[in-house]
Amino acid sequence: MKKIHPKEIISKSYNRMTGDFNNFGSIAAVPFIILAPIYLYTVYYDEFVMDIYNQKGFIAYVRGSGQTKLINWLIIFPLTSAFLVNWHRYILFSGKKPWKYFAIDFSKYTFQWIWTSIKVSFVFFVPAAVFWFLVFKIGLNLFIFGAIYILITIIYFVRVSLIFPATAAQHDNSFTRAFKVSKNNFWQLFLVLISFIPIALIWVILFLLIEFSVGTESSVTMYLLTNFITFAFLFIIYGYLASCLSECYKVLSNKS
Repeated sequence: MKKIHPKEIISKSYNRMTGDFNNFGSIAAVPFIILAPIYLYTVYYDEFVMDIYNQKGFIAYVRGSGQTKLINWLIIFPLTSAFLVNWHRYILFSGKKPWKYFAIDFSKYTFQWIWTSIKVSFVFFVPAAVFWFLVFKIGLNLFIFGAIYILITIIYFVRVSLIFPATAAQHDNSFTRAFKVSKNNFWQLFLVLISFIPIALIWVILFLLIEFSVGTESSVTMYLLTNFITFAFLFIIYGYLASCLSECYKVLSNKS
């Protein structure tokens, strides 16, 4: 059985995001340029037009308005998928054929990726609905079942994560094969996937520096600026995790 080596995968993936940043930027540029103002519009709309947090509370604010949900599903999700598929394929095929540069890659494997993402999320949300029913309707202990659910969710997403590079490569992307490919590599994959934390910490530190320098009474412009930085970091984190998964898949897919 082949094993991935987390240190090697993490090193390669960080190098992708630094030494190969020009190609990453080329692949991400057009989707990012289109999506950034759309994303900023949604946060502005929910914060300043709908005032959801004060009107309906935190949970409703996290969910977003109906318009924001529509934009997320019909615009942001498909364009982000197109970016991630192209980046996955660039890594999987080392920038050579059959990979091809597209400003926005809406080839058939992008639509396969979108459908796969929906299936993966559906399997996640069905147990979530059952969990909330058990907690609020039957009165089961929230903390205990919450901890169990989080644990199951982590295991599920780690084990199924290689379905995404498999989809981008147009290989067998069934759940069965995803679990087979990741077999006996759970902890290695887990360590690789949580290695994005230093990038997230950089974002947190930058966010705090902005907060301390500007103060709590920030303007609309500053609010949009911090959200723009957040969106940029999300693109970088997504790209980094895609690099991690593609590098892992290249090692493990040969055994399946």
